Amino acid sequence: MLRRIALVLGVLLVAASVSIFFLTREDAQPPAVVDSTTTTIAGPAAGVYAVQVADAGASRVVGVVAPTGDPKIVLGIPSETLVQGPSGFAPLEPLLQGAEEARGLDSIAKLVGRLPEGAGALRWSDLRAALVQAAAPGTWPEALAGDPRQAADTVARGLSALAAASSTPSGGAALDSLAVTGASDGVKASLRALGSQQGVVAALPGKAVAGADFSYYEPDAPALARLLGTPSAGGGISVEVQNGSGAVGVAEKAAEAVAPLGFEMLPVKNADEFPDVEVTRIYAAADAVAQADRVRGVLKMGIVVKQESLPPGRVVVVVGKDLTAESLSSGGA
Repeated sequence: MLRRIALVLGVLLVAASVSIFFLTREDAQPPAVVDSTTTTIAGPAAGVYAVQVADAGASRVVGVVAPTGDPKIVLGIPSETLVQGPSGFAPLEPLLQGAEEARGLDSIAKLVGRLPEGAGALRWSDLRAALVQAAAPGTWPEALAGDPRQAADTVARGLSALAAASSTPSGGAALDSLAVTGASDGVKASLRALGSQQGVVAALPGKAVAGADFSYYEPDAPALARLLGTPSAGGGISVEVQNGSGAVGVAEKAAEAVAPLGFEMLPVKNADEFPDVEVTRIYAAADAVAQADRVRGVLKMGIVVKQESLPPGRVVVVVGKDLTAESLSSGGA
């Protein structure tokens, strides 16, 4: 009897020991696995960016840096360049301020065919100091020239030179320390990506226009298309409507009527004979007479005159007193 009791107790003891063993294994924590990999936080992608460059307290030039696409470009655009805005032509610089920035970037895209992802801003004096620190080749004036195209050319060359020097220790340090507000990281990433592999470095082709109480920079769209190697709008035809009659708003209405033809529309301006033009005339370059006839067909008014002195592809509409807002609103005379 005692032997049976001892045997039963022995079996129970063994069973208890086995249970404790397995319970201990279930409660044990697995050994910690150390992950030796590191996570790299990527910076902004090197896309197209715009950067406003100010001098003497005023925005002078908008630089466009495009390290992607063909060709790669660094383009200097005078800040007073007339661009297509949400309600007609307007200077570029105000469209890049605050809540309007998206519209300004869209206007740049319409002009150069590249949509910037963001915009930054810096002072010319800071860019010049960075160029000196980077030992970038070239002559960098203390102040930008008064001529808008010359100023734009200087900024384009400066951004290009800093981008090319960014792969050197001094150039990289100069770019890192450059004071840029707004899309600072994006602008710097774009310049680094551009490096020395650059295609077009230039000022926006065009001319400065000034009057008694106005001034702006008029882009030359066909010349820009040739510079960038892109097809120009409207098959290379550009149309400029001039107010010769003195009537308010008629030239703008005429431009709106012509725009659906798909030609490149230049800013409306006053004619040299303003406000004494009686008869509407449509001047055409030698290669644009047929297109001028199409413009006349839309306006249902005007005399087409071939003018050899106009640049290729140019049509100039000088609105006379015979073209009225009422006739344009009603679809012509």
